[in-house]
Amino acid sequence: MITKQDGSTETVTISPTTEFGTKSKSETAAQFAVGDQVMVQGHESNGTIAATRIIHARARGNPDGTPSSSGNGAPPTSSSATPPTK
Repeated sequence: MITKQDGSTETVTISPTTEFGTKSKSETAAQFAVGDQVMVQGHESNGTIAATRIIHARARGNPDGTPSSSGNGAPPTSSSATPPTK
């Protein structure tokens, strides 16, 4: 289960074909911990996402890692969520 930025939750299932990391930087499921911000790619059906790829979400911002302003005073947004449980 993941918690989305709006506070709602969604079930994510992983399978032996789910890929972790990016195409250029492969990772393993063990490299994802509860609380990590992730982006999930997959197919949604009946409120469940069948994950095809899960990657760590990187904070968007300035080179020093501090978040950048979105220009309207609101914090930057992303499609990040906590990782799924196995």
